Amino acid sequence: MFREFLVKLCRALGHRVIAETDSGREAIELARTLRPEVLLLDLRLPDLDGADVAETLRIEAPLIKILALSAYSDDFVFQRLERCGVQGFVDKRCQSLHMLDEALGALAGGR
Repeated sequence: MFREFLVKLCRALGHRVIAETDSGREAIELARTLRPEVLLLDLRLPDLDGADVAETLRIEAPLIKILALSAYSDDFVFQRLERCGVQGFVDKRCQSLHMLDEALGALAGGR
């Protein structure tokens, strides 16, 4: 339900959605094939940790900008995301839909 909401929200905000999945392994395969400009990546996935997905894509598709999305936002998470090369982070618990839109726009614009 949350993924479906995010897809509809992103489209309503004018962002182009080229794929979606709830699988880390499939996210890697889709990113390899489709080479999106920006990847919105939840850190909690049923099969892989989102940070592991980000680490793999940093090596295999370094031009993809990754915006991590999570309800967990402690120092450990931020340090790990920084090491993975994630360019942005949105906290699901306390940041607004406007912040998500701003973050996606910033990454797409090279910021």
